[in-house]
Amino acid sequence: MTSRISKSLRRQLSGAYELTVCAVLILLACGVSAVMPLQAQQPAAPPSTSTWICTLKLDTDGDGDGDSETSHRQPLPQSVTGIRSLAVSANTSQIALHSDGGPKSTNPRILIVSADGTDLKDIGRGTAPDWSPRGGRLLVTTETSETGVWIIRADGSDRQLIDAAGSAAAWSPDGLEIAYVRSLNGRADLVIFNLAELEFRGIRVPEVSVCRSTRQLAWSPDSSRVAYYGETMMGEWQLATVTVNGKSEVDIVLRSAADTVRDLCWPEDSRLVAAMDSADQHRTQLFVIPVPGRNTSSDGQDGRPVRIRAQFTDRNNLAVAVSRSGGVICYISGP
Repeated sequence: MTSRISKSLRRQLSGAYELTVCAVLILLACGVSAVMPLQAQQPAAPPSTSTWICTLKLDTDGDGDGDSETSHRQPLPQSVTGIRSLAVSANTSQIALHSDGGPKSTNPRILIVSADGTDLKDIGRGTAPDWSPRGGRLLVTTETSETGVWIIRADGSDRQLIDAAGSAAAWSPDGLEIAYVRSLNGRADLVIFNLAELEFRGIRVPEVSVCRSTRQLAWSPDSSRVAYYGETMMGEWQLATVTVNGKSEVDIVLRSAADTVRDLCWPEDSRLVAAMDSADQHRTQLFVIPVPGRNTSSDGQDGRPVRIRAQFTDRNNLAVAVSRSGGVICYISGP
């Protein structure tokens, strides 16, 4: 009896082995790897020469420099070059890009691309896109025959002019107001446009903080302040914040003799994030900058930029934006 059972088991095991070998051969013939399936499922790294859309989360331990690696990266089509700024839609499914088309181009465009890097659309001329909080419309600046700040639909249609002398517009997180720069007579003044009342009001700042040109604006998460970066009348570059309701109170965040800030966002009440030229690495990198009066950095000095660890340090990280829900930073990384 024991001998017959053993022979029977051997015959069953032999048959199972033959079936397994046959199954593996069939899978291999169909081009499906049956060896180490977990490795086969890992996506290939994007080409190092391409431009990537990347995301990361800021840390919560208070030092501001990031506590995890970039969690996601998607290559953009090779035809997309010269990205200068970006904005993330409310549901994070779409990204608006400002592409200057390369060093020899004089035709800046607004591009819309899915978060996975697909479904690229060119919706027309423009710079500095910013999504409305609900995600159906965009603010853009045009600098050609039809200059100024415009509201457009996400497909580029239904263009509505806000101010022909405006630029660098940003939508408040609560959706009620638009901040932008009005450039007249050699000054770059801040203006708030109330969408409910259709009223404009200027933001008065001390003469020392008045800029002759301003490139970037960013709203605080609670819609009470605006950060702005530009060149002052004295010829220095300044990053500052100003209150938009009541008395205008200005806090200087950074001053520099050189133009170092390429893009800017305000993900948390106490911290700004900027894409800045890094002198020691000769690249553009992302930095967290504590907001004066609202936070103190780890060494006790307000306003000292801290490089974010959770980024690609061997690449140029040129443009940065924050999701409307907060916490997730989206940036463009180039070779």
